[in-house]
Amino acid sequence: MDIFTHRGAWDIAPYLTGAKVYGDNFTSAQLKRWYAEEEYAYYQLVQSHGIYDVEEGKCLCAALNLRLFGAAVAGRHFGVCLGFGSAGGEELTQFAPQVERFEIVEPADQWHKTCLAGKPAHYCKPDSRGTLPYADNTVDLIVCLSTLHHVANVSYVLGEFARVLAPGGLLLLREPLSSMGDWRFPRPGLTPNERGFPLHWLVATLAGNGLSVTSRKLCVFRPLEVLFRRVIAQPYMSRSYVWLDALLSWLFGWNLQYHRTRWWHKIAPGAVGLVAVKTR
Repeated sequence: MDIFTHRGAWDIAPYLTGAKVYGDNFTSAQLKRWYAEEEYAYYQLVQSHGIYDVEEGKCLCAALNLRLFGAAVAGRHFGVCLGFGSAGGEELTQFAPQVERFEIVEPADQWHKTCLAGKPAHYCKPDSRGTLPYADNTVDLIVCLSTLHHVANVSYVLGEFARVLAPGGLLLLREPLSSMGDWRFPRPGLTPNERGFPLHWLVATLAGNGLSVTSRKLCVFRPLEVLFRRVIAQPYMSRSYVWLDALLSWLFGWNLQYHRTRWWHKIAPGAVGLVAVKTR
């Protein structure tokens, strides 16, 4: 039975309820097919829709990242920072003053470079399985922001994060918390296979790999984005907006639904920022 994309006939119910994570149990052939579809899909999407400023190198979520992760990294020094799916690296520039060098895993080689915010940067392409080309316990900080939902076998990749992190190392993770629609059909504005994760599944999978969540902050309250889309061009660069987003995300955190098919399901936070530390 093919559960790769919308092309096969399969029981989708456990995946839409969040009981299972779509793509996490794929065969090698399915992983290669997913990778081929996603390899350049995000790069092509942002180029066609203009949602990523490559030339100016702006981090469009700077204020949001500061709220989610600022306290966790304050006062710390990191020898090696691994950016997973970090595109041109703009999302990593906030951490550059505390980092000696960057290792970045990014499929679209159009974004590859050798220097980031004045620090050495080494880019490499991932393989279809997600095996990281680093030795055990050699990375001090992993930054993975809105990337894992483009990856099929997420459990395996989280295990790789735990393997390469040094004891006491940090993982900064931001991911969507909904299905992002039904993967059997095309979804405008999305890459072919992306989907979010149930919050309980993310936390449990991290814990199963020896990564203890020390901070959990809900964010990205979509109704607020709709309300302010004509007022603030880049809302997640605004500290005031991010503060309001945090408040509403907290107030409506009770309404988390994985597959959001009703209008009231969408009155809820769309994502979560997690900080996890390697404990074993």
